[in-house]
Amino acid sequence: MFSLDALVATAVASCAGPRDWRNRHLAHRDLNLALATSGVPLTGITPGDIEKTLTAFRAALNRIEAHYWSGRETGYQYFEGGLGDADSLVRVLQRGQKASRAEDQRFQEANPIPEDLEPKDDI
Repeated sequence: MFSLDALVATAVASCAGPRDWRNRHLAHRDLNLALATSGVPLTGITPGDIEKTLTAFRAALNRIEAHYWSGRETGYQYFEGGLGDADSLVRVLQRGQKASRAEDQRFQEANPIPEDLEPKDDI
């Protein structure tokens, strides 16, 4: 059985590429990269790279679980995102965008429904 330190080190090392993307492209938007003046281009990331990282983190989590709960493991790869994850947010935003377009269309056709005429709640 691998030590937890080795599993964590593998997990951390496996996310170097995705972390670089997050840091320089998504989170902080590196100015030199955005202006294409950087001498260090972003490396490509494949779905296989992401799965490798997730597999490494699953192994570390299962090692912790095995230590504290007599060898039990969790099939983290089978978990579906629930409320509060990024996919849920995207779905809610897509539904809101679709509803907004439908409302606009009803107004353009001079056929609003009562719900369209109600005051909008402040968010």
